[in-house]
Amino acid sequence: MCFEDLGEVSTQSTQGKIVMMGAELPLKMYKKRPGKLRIEGDFMGNKYIQTINGNEGWQIAPWTGSTTPKAMDSKQKDQFGILASLEG
Repeated sequence: MCFEDLGEVSTQSTQGKIVMMGAELPLKMYKKRPGKLRIEGDFMGNKYIQTINGNEGWQIAPWTGSTTPKAMDSKQKDQFGILASLEG
């Protein structure tokens, strides 16, 4: 596949880890056109999920002390929406 063919890609999945405050957190990231993104992983034994469907965003963020889904505010949604682009 060459760079020009990337415009034909409609989904992408990535698996890796992030380092936050000295802790390694595994994650899986799924992207789908147009503007959909889901990131999930484990945080100290609790599952975290952040997702946006192109319009609405929500998250389960155990590092905030909550394990119930919460809507993203507009700033979070805008920042997260940038990540949703398959073009980078």
